[in-house]
Amino acid sequence: MSYNIYAFSNFKQVLEYINDEISKLNRKIADLSAQYNIVKRKAEKMKKIEEAFSQLLGTKIGGVNEIDLMGIKVIVGSRAVDELKVYEEVLLSLQERLEALMKARKVLEPLSKVIGEGEGISILLETLNGLPLKILLSESR
Repeated sequence: MSYNIYAFSNFKQVLEYINDEISKLNRKIADLSAQYNIVKRKAEKMKKIEEAFSQLLGTKIGGVNEIDLMGIKVIVGSRAVDELKVYEEVLLSLQERLEALMKARKVLEPLSKVIGEGEGISILLETLNGLPLKILLSESR
C-alpha cells in the first residue's frame, strides 16, 4: 500500500488532479487492452494446439513451472496463456481504480460547487494507491 499527500489551493485543482489521473488510466487501459488482444490471439492458438496434443496423447500436457521467490512468483518458460492471465489481472485492477476515481469525482464535484474557488482555504488530499482517501480543508496559512 502506498500513501501520498497532495496540497491544493482550490477545489478546481483537486478536480483537475482527479481528471488527469482518470485520463492517464484511460490511456493505460487502452494501451494494455491492445497488447492483451494480441496476446489473447496467441494464447487461443496455443490452447488449441495443447488440446490437440492432449487428445492425441490421452493425457493433459504438463503445467507451469512456477517458483515462489520470497513472495514473488517467477514463471519459467511462460506461455501466452500465462501472459494473458497477467494482463487480465492488471486490466481488472486498473478498471477498478478507474471506477473508484470516477466515483470520487462524482462525490467531489458538488462539493466543489458549494465551496467555489475556495479562497482562504487550503486543501490536503491523502491518497492510498492513487485513490482519494481523505480531504482536509483548513484556513490558508
